[in-house]
Amino acid sequence: MDLPDGRYVQSGLDRDDFAVVLRLPYSTAGSFSAQDERTIHAADGTVIGTLTIREDHEVVYRDLNTNGEADPGEVTLERHEFRLSCGAP
Repeated sequence: MDLPDGRYVQSGLDRDDFAVVLRLPYSTAGSFSAQDERTIHAADGTVIGTLTIREDHEVVYRDLNTNGEADPGEVTLERHEFRLSCGAP
C-alpha cells in the first residue's frame, strides 16, 4: 500500500491455518487462524514501524438436518477475535 506522503507498507509473513473435525452424523467443529505481518517504510525506504494482524474464528455446531451447514439453532459455540498491533522497528 502506498500512502500520499510517500510512506508505504510492505507485506511479509502471511499464514492461514484451517482445521475441521467431523463427528458424524451430527457434530462439526471448525477453526480458522490467520496472521499477517507488515513493515511500514518512510518515503526514503527507512523502516519506521511494523503492523501485525491476527484473526481467529471458531465454530462448533450440531448439524441436525445434515445439510453440512451451521443453521440457526444449531450453533453451540462461536468465537471471533481480531487483533491489530503496531510496533517500532
